[in-house]
Amino acid sequence: MRGIACGVVVLLHTIFGIIPFASDSAGGAIQTALQPFMVGGVDLFFVLSGFLIGGILIDNKGASNFFRAFWTRRIARIFPVYFLLFFSFVGILAVRPYIDAPWLDIWLLKEQLALWTYATFTQNFAMALASSGGPRWIGITWSLAVEEQFYLLLPPLVYLLARRSLVGLAVCGIVAAPIIRSLLWTEQSWFASYVLLPGRMDTLMFGVLATCIVRSPLALDIARRMRTKLDVIAAILAASVAFGIFDLIAEHIQHRQLELFVRTLRYSALAAFYGIAVLRIFLVAEGPYRRILRNPLLVHIGLISYAFYMYHQAVNGLAHGYFFGQAPRISSLAEFLLALSVLAVAYTLSRISMTFMERPIRRRGQQVKYRRPAAPQPVAPPAPAPERI
Repeated sequence: MRGIACGVVVLLHTIFGIIPFASDSAGGAIQTALQPFMVGGVDLFFVLSGFLIGGILIDNKGASNFFRAFWTRRIARIFPVYFLLFFSFVGILAVRPYIDAPWLDIWLLKEQLALWTYATFTQNFAMALASSGGPRWIGITWSLAVEEQFYLLLPPLVYLLARRSLVGLAVCGIVAAPIIRSLLWTEQSWFASYVLLPGRMDTLMFGVLATCIVRSPLALDIARRMRTKLDVIAAILAASVAFGIFDLIAEHIQHRQLELFVRTLRYSALAAFYGIAVLRIFLVAEGPYRRILRNPLLVHIGLISYAFYMYHQAVNGLAHGYFFGQAPRISSLAEFLLALSVLAVAYTLSRISMTFMERPIRRRGQQVKYRRPAAPQPVAPPAPAPERI
């Protein structure tokens, strides 16, 4: 599913989302209906993170080096690609005054934010305050900031809480997120509601809830018996997002706070849809759903998804800026062919990154194994006292 999450975001940014369809055209209608799911590739990443990271933590809760092993492995996974992108951004800022490339300022370097926020994974706070995504070269990293903050908070919670309490916490997070989003939207901006961890808790916690379900034989059995009902619920959720049902309802609400709350339910509906989609994998042994997810192309894109996701916007902006002096846009055949070239270059960079940087560093990180406490040795019964002769 990582392949799907990455693929839809990359295609949105490089092709589908930069074609200026007329709003009343068939293309515009399709774009409007599909765009929430393509933007929602990030939401799928969050649900998958909640599911996978939550599962890793639950399965290794008893390890004596629980925190050290988890964070070491996460650093080996996240930092190489992240800081390569970060230092490339620092480099382009350093040389910008000395090169004649005004097109860099149109999109890639527009709306600067403090560099230290990117180095500390706090750029989403800066973005929330500025109501801006920052320079597009590195703006996509807001989602990594959310995930890193999640990686800091979830391990202590899993370590301290029983499984049932963790389920309760996940449900509370799911319920609280749209309320927090509406408050952030009212007091700060929509952007703040979108990029801050408290407002995205539902996506992450749907993943945690799903991972708890698949680790409970009773809960998993109930979910299997409800499979058809879950499919119907997922279809209703998808339709409500595609047709903008929550926005239509919100238009008839006079109370501003309630109106914003209803509008933000779209993100909860999308998160629930993806949560069911992840859970659905474990509800049947075989079938077309699993075969689709095992498609070799999707599996391959999933393997390089992190680098592909992180690099594609920098490549996108460089290509369209250098050749056409503009932000990414497709309004001619030449621009479309360039967009295909962007995909090819970003893909190639991702393959190189995985082969020569990510995989070797990740293997080093995986050398830090979770250590289970040694099982207590059975105590031998005392030797019988020697008989007196």
